Amino acid sequence: MALPLAPTTVHPMLKAILLACSAHAIATTIVWFKANSKAIFELDLHPLFWWATIGWLLEVLYLNAWWTLSSQVNPWTAHIALMAIGILTSFLWMSLFYGFHVKYMLSASLVFAAVVVAKLEF
Repeated sequence: MALPLAPTTVHPMLKAILLACSAHAIATTIVWFKANSKAIFELDLHPLFWWATIGWLLEVLYLNAWWTLSSQVNPWTAHIALMAIGILTSFLWMSLFYGFHVKYMLSASLVFAAVVVAKLEF
């Protein structure tokens, strides 16, 4: 006789953090591809076309990410965490398309150090 599996529930705070970080990473990915589209894909979008088609989506993603995370933690922690996610997402895409460089790891370690220092209470 098989035992029934207990329903798994995700803690609301963890769910909010994952949702916010995912939304911010998606928005950062869109911005990164737009910024590098000419170099990578030889695609040059007019700024007005970019703003009218994708700009609103970015604002929705960025603002929802910040509001979702800041409702669970304080606003400064939310801002620092989302900036770290954005920088690390950019490092990932730069490594994939332009090749890995040691300076990316150095930059990532500085970002993590800044997040740790920002969380210290003096």
